[in-house]
Amino acid sequence: MYFQHIGVPKRIVSDRGTSFTSVDFEEFVAERGVQHVKVATATPKANGQVERINRFLRTVLAKLAVEEPWDVKLLNAQFVLNNTHHKTISTTPSQLLFGCLQNGYLDDELRRYFEESAPVEANDTREQMRELAARNTEKTQNYNKSAANVDITSQARNRHFEPNMNITSRARCLNLGLPGTPE
Repeated sequence: MYFQHIGVPKRIVSDRGTSFTSVDFEEFVAERGVQHVKVATATPKANGQVERINRFLRTVLAKLAVEEPWDVKLLNAQFVLNNTHHKTISTTPSQLLFGCLQNGYLDDELRRYFEESAPVEANDTREQMRELAARNTEKTQNYNKSAANVDITSQARNRHFEPNMNITSRARCLNLGLPGTPE
């Protein structure tokens, strides 16, 4: 449905779930000339932007789909997402992609009021917005990367081990050959 309404993307980034690794999906993207990039297994941070959107969608759909199935409300959730101002890109995804806000929902009257009250400057072109969005996205990614590196480095430095300690890594216990550790 996305391809029919928005167009064929150049690239799709996904995890390695069965829905994305199936022969049918691979044929589907190959027929359309879409590059399919799969992130490493068990690394949700590698697909952080998608994970963030999925978290948002779960919240929105939980509120919208009280009386109807969630898939009926998915287009409403997409509309909200595409027309919500994002701090990182300093605009809405719709404005960035199409150069205008989408029309057709309840907030159109409120939007028209604001547009009449404070019209957009003529020099706020789509290209300028895209450049600003790219700079802001890179700035945010660099900040997040440095914050993650600081956390990892400080955690590694602050570790203290004692003899006879059981040290776990995820779900397995490591045998360090110390007395009292499990075999």
